[in-house]
Amino acid sequence: MSIEDYSTLEDLAFSRSFRNWVLNPEGPEADFWTNWVAHNPEKGELVNQAKAAIAALELNLKPLPGRTIDTEVRKVVQKIKDGRVNAVREIPLRNSLLGRRPARTWTVAAIIAAVAILLILFRIFRQ
Repeated sequence: MSIEDYSTLEDLAFSRSFRNWVLNPEGPEADFWTNWVAHNPEKGELVNQAKAAIAALELNLKPLPGRTIDTEVRKVVQKIKDGRVNAVREIPLRNSLLGRRPARTWTVAAIIAAVAILLILFRIFRQ
């Protein structure tokens, strides 16, 4: 892609080189993007938005140390022993919510939209 092609948030977010630079600022793409940002100061806000979008989608799945897990498990076990945590919480059923079809329709639409967005993002970042 030439320099002129990076004019939208999508152009930057879908650029493998840009994503690599955001996730690894010391990587091989660093020189190009540092120079590009310096020569295109008017696109600073666009770069920041694209960086934020990429960073928000990046999962940081570092394993927790065993000591931290043990501490958290002890806390939960102690809360259960002290009676501060109920194993099952009963939620009262409200009949008025069952008959509201528009709310159910919007809920289903929102779930479908969320799943579609997640699938699209998964497909994009998998490439």
